[in-house]
Amino acid sequence: MPARLRQASDRQHPMKYRTTSLALASSLALCLLATAQAQSLDTPITPCDALPPITDDGFVEEGGGENFSGLASRRARPMSQASTSEPGPTSTECLNLVHGAPMTRQAMDQMRGQLQDQLTRLHQLHLTDRSRQGPRATALSFYTSAGRLTRDDQADQGGGEVRLRTTALTLGADYRLNERTVVGGTLGLSQPRARWQGTGSRVDGNSTQFGLYGSYSPTEATYLSATASTAYNRYAIESDMGTGITVGTRTRSYTTGLSLQAGYDHAWGMVSVSPYARLDHLNSRLDAFSESGSQTKGRSQAVSLGLQGQWSLPQTWGVLLPHARLEWTQVTRWRMSGDSAQAYASDTGLMPVPHPIEVDRAYGQWALGVSGVLQRGLSLFADYDQGFAQRGVSQWRFSVGLRSEL
Repeated sequence: MPARLRQASDRQHPMKYRTTSLALASSLALCLLATAQAQSLDTPITPCDALPPITDDGFVEEGGGENFSGLASRRARPMSQASTSEPGPTSTECLNLVHGAPMTRQAMDQMRGQLQDQLTRLHQLHLTDRSRQGPRATALSFYTSAGRLTRDDQADQGGGEVRLRTTALTLGADYRLNERTVVGGTLGLSQPRARWQGTGSRVDGNSTQFGLYGSYSPTEATYLSATASTAYNRYAIESDMGTGITVGTRTRSYTTGLSLQAGYDHAWGMVSVSPYARLDHLNSRLDAFSESGSQTKGRSQAVSLGLQGQWSLPQTWGVLLPHARLEWTQVTRWRMSGDSAQAYASDTGLMPVPHPIEVDRAYGQWALGVSGVLQRGLSLFADYDQGFAQRGVSQWRFSVGLRSEL
């Protein structure tokens, strides 16, 4: 191994065992001392394995450090197969290795869904204005929506499944500056819940999200939209260490996202077809679980192409607007750094499955929905979307909402 990589590995993995007899004796003495301290504090020593050196194919230099860069497809071992014969880190250090990467991935996936929802609402507002009979009642409007996300991740091998359930509430307001420009903001509250099937491991979170968005229509049929969001997440974690002992701790993360979308609305009478393209950029940082651990950082970029069709059906009470959407996403960048990312990339240690770093680079989504424009500036909407072409992933989301012009 080159000297530069060996030095980086020594800095990032202070628990790595030496091959000399003196280092072996020192490690044994430290383990005995840690065991005595853990018993006195009623904190167990966990069966996490020591991290191996960083390999050249798994990491690349960026910004002065080593980051995950697209390792070949491998799966981490389930908890039941983790070795318990060797001493390892303390419980909070082990939690940092086990949960850092999965929680960072969950935070970025959640932010991508929030950005998509905001742009979908903005596009629906644009289509509603075009189909409405008469001008808007006022330039200011408020809306609220509630949604439920269900996602099951199944490992390709080794068993294990992670179930994620997220309940979300969003409040928003937007203002029409003129006939071509709309600006607005959102406040979102959500509760993500993750469960590792077959174990006692669980994560209960609370998330607060703030967002700003805007849309500009150069012509009546075209639009450019942008949204930026930031989320503050708090997590309570209980980890099954595979020995009948459950260890708990708390941590927090910060996630930011930016999304840009451009589209064209082509109308044929009561039917409109809208192709669009979207760019997403996400960053997330999860705090360390202990002073000796490291933060887990993630970054993701993606390009999406979609097509939406909508029908405008006049009714005695207003306008009914059913719609359908088909979208394909290509992840162009996916990086993680920190002790947890290195542990998963090395395919060692006490790891829940499926693997949190190996994501599908391309996947799709289809959606069905309906909105109704009532009298006096009141409208209702409901949406259902489901993912497809994702390896070992089952995901669907449902949301309902109300918009009022004041």
